[in-house]
Amino acid sequence: MIRKSIGIILLIILTSVTFGFFVYLSFQYDKVCDELVILNDGSQIEATQVLSYESGMSTIKMCNGQWMDTPTVNIKMVKPIEK
Repeated sequence: MIRKSIGIILLIILTSVTFGFFVYLSFQYDKVCDELVILNDGSQIEATQVLSYESGMSTIKMCNGQWMDTPTVNIKMVKPIEK
């Protein structure tokens, strides 16, 4: 009886974790490219997220899902994309 109860509890936990993971993935892939990052050299990057850290580095999540690290001083401007 105890073994059956533990199995049911583990099944419920596993189902909850799996469901939560898929919900997380759906929110990540549903993000739109709504920020334009302009670098000092004139290049422009469309991004979904820009994170700046106290260490002087910034992390940019590009539209293709890849992350790019760059020094914050190389970023000239971050502005919303007008659609």
